[in-house]
Amino acid sequence: EDGGELYGTDFCKRTTYALSLGTITFVAAIAIMLALMKHLLAAMMELGATVILLILWIFGVGFITFGGSKAPGANIGNLYFSTWISFILIVQLFAKSLQGFLSGGAAAEAHNTQQDQQQQEEGMEDVNAVVPPHEDDF
Repeated sequence: EDGGELYGTDFCKRTTYALSLGTITFVAAIAIMLALMKHLLAAMMELGATVILLILWIFGVGFITFGGSKAPGANIGNLYFSTWISFILIVQLFAKSLQGFLSGGAAAEAHNTQQDQQQQEEGMEDVNAVVPPHEDDF
């Protein structure tokens, strides 16, 4: 079966890597975001995930944008800019994750958020218990 003139070339392999990297990053970002929203992700796991993504993108930015005619993102265009923007964003994400890990982590933040919610709920129960019923309520 013929895959075309680019099938099996370095250009095709690099393009496949670029598409795979984008897909992996998208799925990982959604999974991490959902886990953080539900407070299921510890700071160490968040940091580990961002380290893995950072390593993939360090390799990816070189593999996709450098290499002359073999690189699909070598020419200035959408793929070139989106690759570099994605790399810059993952570096920033890694820095924030590292900062959160070093300052006590997402687990402590999740614990504080749960405590705040419990205090608010208890406060609402106390307010309802103190207010006497009004004559019109009968």
